[in-house]
Amino acid sequence: MGNRAIIVSTGVRTTVTVGIYVHWFNRQALWDAIKEMMSRGYRDPADDAEYGMARLCQVLCEQNPDGLNIGLTTVDIGDPHCADGLDVGLIAVDYSGIFRVAWNDECPYLFEAYSFEEED
Repeated sequence: MGNRAIIVSTGVRTTVTVGIYVHWFNRQALWDAIKEMMSRGYRDPADDAEYGMARLCQVLCEQNPDGLNIGLTTVDIGDPHCADGLDVGLIAVDYSGIFRVAWNDECPYLFEAYSFEEED
């Protein structure tokens, strides 16, 4: 089906949050969109998750004018099964980087650095 992922903000305040579904996940394209947000002076998703995710969705749609590969969803990032069925999984973003969302017994969710050296 592709490189499907759901993108959330590192600034989430509850476990249930809005996510951007993408069917084409590519770290560099996502980082380019984040840098575009910074250049426009948009607030960091870590500081204002709802606004940041809305602006990220805007920039991603501008970069993908057909709009067929982007959608919005709600996701419970406290549920380790929330990314089941996604090729890439759950990704969190802010102006400091791109992170994988992971789970363990001690924390409902945590963010792990996503290296650009890894294969897409």
